[in-house]
Amino acid sequence: MLRGAPGARATICGFVGFMHGGDYWRLSHLYVDGTCSTQNTVQVYANHATLDHLDITNRHRAQSCVMLGTPGDGRARYTILQHNRIHDCGRSDSHFYHGIYANSARDARVSDNYVYANAGFGIHLYPDAQRTVVERNVVDGNFNESGLVFAGTGSSASSDNRVRRNIFSGNGAYGVAASWGGAVGHGNVVGANCFWGNAQGALPITHPGFEVGQNLDIAPAFVGSTVRDYRLRRGSRCRPMEPRGHVGP
Repeated sequence: MLRGAPGARATICGFVGFMHGGDYWRLSHLYVDGTCSTQNTVQVYANHATLDHLDITNRHRAQSCVMLGTPGDGRARYTILQHNRIHDCGRSDSHFYHGIYANSARDARVSDNYVYANAGFGIHLYPDAQRTVVERNVVDGNFNESGLVFAGTGSSASSDNRVRRNIFSGNGAYGVAASWGGAVGHGNVVGANCFWGNAQGALPITHPGFEVGQNLDIAPAFVGSTVRDYRLRRGSRCRPMEPRGHVGP
């Protein structure tokens, strides 16, 4: 485990790599600043990695903030991302860099995070993310693309992913979308989420590759989204979707 000392503001400037074979590592209670590198800021190619209570950014000067697996470097299996702030990732003029880029992930769990103000998608399930669980996250203000996308290319298609009890707000396209360059994914579900203020609406009118149900289109009533305070005011109907516990270092 690599962890910041209690009471300290410890920062890593550069990129962090969980390389193939380096299983069961944990990165916790740190600030990760990717501006000292042009690469993806946190790269996971190992199994059973845990990223928790982090603040991850590259201030729009590098690529995606979190990369989960690639076919060449190694699939990321059983990754846990929880209680993190993942924000201001990817060059501002690009649609291709994201907050979380689940490229070749298996059985990842993404929960209780704030994912906001990224250049492309907040969460990019492309092209081969399988059995990802995305729940109780705030995905807000990702300005060139949707909050989350199910996607694939050729024979690869992200499938059997569950997106439930999240808040998708203020994103540059849809709250959740799909993009298939060949095979169409299956078993993807979007249920019991809150959507609000996404530029093109909550969801596309037709949405091949994923099923929807019991979502709300209603203002979440953040305490102060302009200052990135994503706590919910008392009485918000989106409270079941609110991240649990402390988010960030």
